[in-house]
Amino acid sequence: KSSFFVDGPGGIGKTFLYFTLIAKLRSKGQIVKATTSSGDFCQVLPVVQKGIKIQMIHACIIKYHLWSIIKVLHLQQNM
Repeated sequence: KSSFFVDGPGGIGKTFLYFTLIAKLRSKGQIVKATTSSGDFCQVLPVVQKGIKIQMIHACIIKYHLWSIIKVLHLQQNM
């Protein structure tokens, strides 16, 4: 089992990459779960109502207990 986090600016080819990887893995009989976000981190960061700074930091994705096993891919060149 593997988990990947892909980021990059708009138009870089993320959607093409997702569809290609998903199709390839599913053709091999593997189960694929894909999730996406809008890229607007104001919309995807967790909300800690009346939280202090340290509570907000601990709620962010890099503090998620599975983050250490996620492979982060930063796309930089347009395909």
